[in-house]
Amino acid sequence: MDLEKLVSHPELPSIPESVLKLNELIKQEAPIDKLAAIIRNEPALTTRTLELANSAWYNRQREIATVQDAIAIIGITALQQLIFASSVIRTFAGIKNELVDMDKYWRQSVRTATAAQTLAHQSNTGNPLDLFTAGLLVYIGKLILYIAAPDISMQILQTAQAQQQPHFKMENKLLGYNHSNVTAALLKRWNLPESIHAAICFYTEPEQSTEMHRNGACTLNIAHHMQYVHNLNIDATDPPGQISAFALHRLQVNEMDLSDYSTMAESRYNEAVTMLGL
Repeated sequence: MDLEKLVSHPELPSIPESVLKLNELIKQEAPIDKLAAIIRNEPALTTRTLELANSAWYNRQREIATVQDAIAIIGITALQQLIFASSVIRTFAGIKNELVDMDKYWRQSVRTATAAQTLAHQSNTGNPLDLFTAGLLVYIGKLILYIAAPDISMQILQTAQAQQQPHFKMENKLLGYNHSNVTAALLKRWNLPESIHAAICFYTEPEQSTEMHRNGACTLNIAHHMQYVHNLNIDATDPPGQISAFALHRLQVNEMDLSDYSTMAESRYNEAVTMLGL
């Protein structure tokens, strides 16, 4: 299936119009009062914004009761990304598919997000918020394939498992692209920042990324490896292969330090789950 046809498949879940509108206004650098008006006109969006502002993630000493105060606490860029990520989670939450355990899927995604954020802080080579969001959404392409192309997805899963190959290599072989390309194409279609979708697009093979977004791709590559290797409660059905030596060298990360970084990331896991309403 052509990649563009795949991400516009009619059976894919739709992001709420209010969230897409908010995303577009933020991209246009609309004033805060206009953003607040969009949020207040949508009860679910209002509730989610206040939940985010009052979550342990932001460690507030007093309750935030208004949308304007919430925006001030969260920040416009963080608001855009976290509201969007929360909406994606809710949009795909109802998927019932024999190819994926959604509970394990989101645990894996959150751990990749906190690992990417930790790496960004420790290596000082990327925006921690962008990489948290990218880590959270990086595997969405797998869900798209499961929904829009279930037969070939089953073939990919079975063949990859039989040959003990990472899924992305079998996806490349059978489709000509892999789930990271699918995720990037969908997020680009939804107008998320280039820093997010471009980093995701080549996270499986970061050396192929453009120079501008190579650090982000390398960070996601290592974060994927961290959540797989250092969290034994993750369903190990997709072996990540060898960690990218290119990514480690690029970010000047010592592989022996990854266990410590995983411990740091895990300390934020529960807060992230609560903040995202999982």
